[in-house]
Amino acid sequence: MTRGSIQLEVAADWQKIHPSLWLNCWSQIDRRARMLVTPERVFLCGDEHAHAAIASEEDLRLRGLRVEPVDPSELPKFEQLLNVQKGEVRTKCLKTRGKDDHLLMRASVLASLSGMPLVGVSFHKTGASFSPAWVDLDDVFNLTSSESRIVSMLLAGSSAESIAEQLKLSINTVRTHIKHAYEKLDVCSREELWRRLAPYRLT
Repeated sequence: MTRGSIQLEVAADWQKIHPSLWLNCWSQIDRRARMLVTPERVFLCGDEHAHAAIASEEDLRLRGLRVEPVDPSELPKFEQLLNVQKGEVRTKCLKTRGKDDHLLMRASVLASLSGMPLVGVSFHKTGASFSPAWVDLDDVFNLTSSESRIVSMLLAGSSAESIAEQLKLSINTVRTHIKHAYEKLDVCSREELWRRLAPYRLT
């Protein structure tokens, strides 16, 4: 394949890779569960995270070959998600059994070789169990490992007092690390910290 003066080499056997393998590859990059379904909710394949989520039947389950939310009231929302149009990315937030948790789902259409529309869905569960991943802040902002760890805990919502307790440090030591990290990041508050670092969040 040629684009301008650049010759693009396309591996002839890429189509021999089973979709579950490339779904697993993508999920390792950002830790989101991924599955491939038809617009009619027929489950075709998924990565290990999607299989685990469906097998647990906490929020999603299989009825025959079809994927459905465990909560029947969320089925219309799930079907709207799968009705995504070509070129669109659709997002839906489904309620879960957990009081403050949701299933954040995104979908996009791709066409198979037969022309049948398929829907790629990525999802993750929000709530206290969700742990965002960040780039190596030490490397980007020259933070010490202690400063980086404390900044990550601040971004996860921990207070200075809670961090001191969890890390078995004095509150003054934690506040000193926070002060030095804020100076290096050129921020003065947690709000500014979040705005400064939001572009460096991976998941």
